[in-house]
Amino acid sequence: MFKLFIGTALTLLNYDQAWGENGVVGLIPHFIGFGLILLGTRDLEKESSYFDRIQLPAYVMVVYSLVYYLIKAFGLLAKIEDWNRFAVYMIDLAEAIGILFVCYLVVFAISNMEHKKRMDIGCKRLQKFWKVMTFGFILYYISYMTNLVSENYATVAISLAMKGVEALGAVIFLFLFYRVWAKYMECTMQ
Repeated sequence: MFKLFIGTALTLLNYDQAWGENGVVGLIPHFIGFGLILLGTRDLEKESSYFDRIQLPAYVMVVYSLVYYLIKAFGLLAKIEDWNRFAVYMIDLAEAIGILFVCYLVVFAISNMEHKKRMDIGCKRLQKFWKVMTFGFILYYISYMTNLVSENYATVAISLAMKGVEALGAVIFLFLFYRVWAKYMECTMQ
């Protein structure tokens, strides 16, 4: 389950750094996170059959996020943005949807394992907060879209504030995930 935790952390946390003329390098690459989630699900296949369901979406997201990472690193995203800003928005939105979907599948599989093994590792709170985190993502992408349409300072400020809400939601979700992982380790050690 440690691989699932670290992989989820790498997919939810995002920090980009400008590189070269137009390139942007993600210091926390999402494709590595999805790869760790893929490996973690293979380790837990025997615990619940729901971990099998994560493997295909995680593999698709490894490939997608790797391609997206390379597009950003080589500055192609700036060229696409010059051509069509909404295309960049859709590319970014697709990655966010993939992140949320894989996180949902992970939480659902852990919940199933908790129920199947009759453990109490606190997955209910994690499930509830996944919904809150998703709401934060939705608010950010709505504000991001309004920023693309209007381009005034108020929408930029709102978009930045919503990005902060999204990041805070991801950090709290990871904290709750860590608690679930710790309780799982405690239950398996006994």
